[in-house]
Amino acid sequence: FDKSTESFKKSLALHPPVDMSFNAQKHIAFNSVSGNGDPGEAHKILNKMTQDQKYKQFYDQVYYGLGIIAQKLGKPSEEALDNFKKSIQYSTNNNRQKGLSYMEMGNEYYKLLNYSLAKSAYDSAGMFLTQQDQPEWTIAQQRAGVLDKIAEPGSIVKETDSLIQLASLSEPEQRAYIDKYIKDLEKWIADSTFLAQNAPPQMQQASMDVPTGGDGASWYFNNRTLMQKGANEFKQKWGNIELKDNWRRSLAGFGDGGSGGSNVTAEEEEVSRIPHPDTLFAAIPRGEKLDSVKLAHSLALFELGKGYYYDLEDNENAVKTFDTLQNRYPAHSNSAEELYIRYLIAIRNHNDTEANRCYSELQQNYPVSEWAKRLKESKTKMQEQDDLWVEKEQTLSEHYNETYDMLIERQY
Repeated sequence: FDKSTESFKKSLALHPPVDMSFNAQKHIAFNSVSGNGDPGEAHKILNKMTQDQKYKQFYDQVYYGLGIIAQKLGKPSEEALDNFKKSIQYSTNNNRQKGLSYMEMGNEYYKLLNYSLAKSAYDSAGMFLTQQDQPEWTIAQQRAGVLDKIAEPGSIVKETDSLIQLASLSEPEQRAYIDKYIKDLEKWIADSTFLAQNAPPQMQQASMDVPTGGDGASWYFNNRTLMQKGANEFKQKWGNIELKDNWRRSLAGFGDGGSGGSNVTAEEEEVSRIPHPDTLFAAIPRGEKLDSVKLAHSLALFELGKGYYYDLEDNENAVKTFDTLQNRYPAHSNSAEELYIRYLIAIRNHNDTEANRCYSELQQNYPVSEWAKRLKESKTKMQEQDDLWVEKEQTLSEHYNETYDMLIERQY
């Protein structure tokens, strides 16, 4: 990479045309990321090009590179996703680049366990990539095809986990979290309206994500169905009270009874659907409801782990999910089947120690379970086959020795 970078720098010193200048700087940046260079320096090179209009026709590749560098530097997923979205927005005639950007978006959403958005991104990647774009095209097709099977348990895991986290906070912390969420949601609505009215066509095509409530954790109240249900419940109890923040109430005026008529804007209509903080606070589970949420969380974790193993053949995430399940719910109701799957994963990974541990624990703690019986029968058959092979080897050895002795004695 060093010699390649040196050559590109020499070409830049000759003040080449814009396209050659861009490609030289792009390769210098990617050499830094791929080799032993400094990804931070690569970020500076690409970021500088975003401020130079002469490179605008290449912004799709520039922002894609910035997204890759953000991943390499371990930046928050939001930074990488933002760059990939900008790459898609500026990609007007480069289908391959647009497909690669969608592919990386899918990978980021996949890491965040946001399987619905991951599937959507992989589907889009498959539309713009071709079979010649390997391995990205194949991966996008495979993941899009199976993500539906783990999207449901994945969503339940995120939603129930956010509720459990909220339930563990004090009341002031819960209300502060809800207030911040509502403010973020109002800002998102305002930004979305502005973008729809003012952005160029290619910018309008990019999707904007609902805010996640602060630290990137999934927010249960992003579920529009729940939000609408909460708004209806609040109106039934308290009447048709305006639920807008102070700066928005000033737009509505006084004495109109909250009707607004035909003068209500699309943005105000969206804001009017935001539930009152008290409604969201009341939706946080407690007591028996919290126990039900924890049960749903444990069951969804188990189904998600199974989905990783059986549908995605992703052993690493399957084990991580089962580890989380064990740490949170060591006495969960599917422990026997979990040990069975862990045993299968260990066998695939040629980890005899882990396989023996799972087998012993399964036979000791769940001897009458279907999963213990399956492994026991399998091991018995394997042992019988081994014994038969040993017997055949012994017979073959005896036959060889007998034949050899006859040959030595010239008993042809």
